[in-house]
Amino acid sequence: MSTKYRPAPILVMFLSILAAAAFAQEVKPESAASRSNLIVLPIVFHSPETRWGGGAGGLWTWGLDRYGSRPSMLTFSAVYTEKAQFTLEIKPEIFLGDGSTILSGNLEVRDYPSSFYGIGNDAPFDAGEGFTPRHVFAKISLERKLFSGSPLYGGVAYSYDHYSFRPFEPEGRLSAGTILGSRGGSVSGFGLGLRWDTRDGVFYPKRGQFVQAWFDVRSAAFGSDYDYMKWETDARAYFSLGGNRVLAFQGLLIGAGVGTPFMALPRLGGSETLRGYNSERFRDRWLAEAQAEVRVPLFWKLGFNAFAGVGRVAASFGGLKPDGFKFAAGWGLRLKLNAEGACLRVDFGYGRGVSEMYLSAGEAF
Repeated sequence: MSTKYRPAPILVMFLSILAAAAFAQEVKPESAASRSNLIVLPIVFHSPETRWGGGAGGLWTWGLDRYGSRPSMLTFSAVYTEKAQFTLEIKPEIFLGDGSTILSGNLEVRDYPSSFYGIGNDAPFDAGEGFTPRHVFAKISLERKLFSGSPLYGGVAYSYDHYSFRPFEPEGRLSAGTILGSRGGSVSGFGLGLRWDTRDGVFYPKRGQFVQAWFDVRSAAFGSDYDYMKWETDARAYFSLGGNRVLAFQGLLIGAGVGTPFMALPRLGGSETLRGYNSERFRDRWLAEAQAEVRVPLFWKLGFNAFAGVGRVAASFGGLKPDGFKFAAGWGLRLKLNAEGACLRVDFGYGRGVSEMYLSAGEAF
């Protein structure tokens, strides 16, 4: 679960979640045979686009004893606002059999305000127009270890998106209907993927690598209103600095073919990539991003992170030129939620002339 919040209410919200998390840690079962943990946290916020809103989010983990550093997990969140806007997200990742098979899913239902700045790496800052997508997204994937004793997995996935919109701003660019995808519709298709995973943990890895690549096809043959291909490579590396201090790196490359609707274009910014820029700030058919982060435990269940990243979008792979990369940096606080290192994070990111604040569950990468 990941949400951007205004500065004023985030302090009250963080304190309330801090108390709830401390209580959750105290009452969780300590039985070595059980090793199942459920944490539920409150969400309260206010913004001009939503007025008051609230809900809950949480994390359920189980099976740690059976699969070592790879527990099955379920993350969930639900939010409702004073303006009758809402989000619902459920994401399971379940290890099956002897742990060599991974069943993952993602269900999102949203009727929630967003912004459109245009398409391209140079979309002007004053070009944002508000709109509210009504979005249903469902994905299921099955990955299996390809060789005994190997960290290499192969997988197949099916995903479905459906978009509709509340009325656009009358004089806005989206209301003209000329931007591909602005009339809504469905996107459906299959994907093939590979995963290499040598991390020593999934919540707070101190060593190892994670590399994942997916190739997806959206087609009318699968019930899609749009035909295009999309590919993504996500590479991460973790290095222990001693005493649970970690240096982490991530590189991300995403490409989408001609015919991709604007809502499905790769986007740069938000709580996971180039923190400091709005999650809707830059979108185009190609995206490249790299970031680094230092993670340092402080005391009790609190930690401190410092991060920096560069990234850009472009209409083609050849357009990913160095002179167009954006830079962002920032810092954040971490609240440890369980013994395996799952956390709640508050990040403060700063880009060129902009800044953003995020409250999220789990590390950015």
